[in-house]
Amino acid sequence: MTIIHVDLCCNNPDNGVFDFSVDALKVGSNMDLEIHFLHWAPRLRYLWNDDRRSGRIVFARKHFPFLQHKQWVGNWCWDRIWMRGPVVIDLLNWLRPKGWFDVSEAEDRLFNWWKGGYAWKNSDIRLLAKEFD
Repeated sequence: MTIIHVDLCCNNPDNGVFDFSVDALKVGSNMDLEIHFLHWAPRLRYLWNDDRRSGRIVFARKHFPFLQHKQWVGNWCWDRIWMRGPVVIDLLNWLRPKGWFDVSEAEDRLFNWWKGGYAWKNSDIRLLAKEFD
């Protein structure tokens, strides 16, 4: 099963404390999404399993399971979660029609796919997970 990391810009930029909203996402190493709105971002919560490392994110009332979590990845604004590939596909297919985020940077095929409005399929997992040189 392919595992893909998703970085969430969910911490206050002034102090690094969890902010309960998401301003940007990085899906794997190949696609960055940024919020469309200056003063609004969708709500985010973590629901933890007993191990306090895995659980679910509740993203604007929709649940997505994750396998692992790490705070302050890159800088203190970002958290990282690792998800199974099909869950990442569900997340992308749920997010795009909402119009909250737009792709800001991505590998060409991913950029064009997002802009074209096509549904993501499990066969796209390999492209989302690929490490390009």
